Amino acid sequence: MYDKAAVGRRIRSGIADNGLSISEFAGAMGVSRQCVYDWINGESVINFECATRICEYFNWPLDRLAVRGEYDDQALT
Repeated sequence: MYDKAAVGRRIRSGIADNGLSISEFAGAMGVSRQCVYDWINGESVINFECATRICEYFNWPLDRLAVRGEYDDQALT
């Protein structure tokens, strides 16, 4: 199982880096704001389809969400 809190930090960072609101990002992903809040707070597991959409939206490699290591420092900035 992946680290939901780390994934949440990465998503939060992507949202902030792109100057988006939670509502804007949720709309782009086709999910509710609550769903995005659950992701960024590490309270929900992201399915593969949503992970793929997130990575395509931010132009990230797919492993950026779940792989520990090189992306951890980037997500905290």
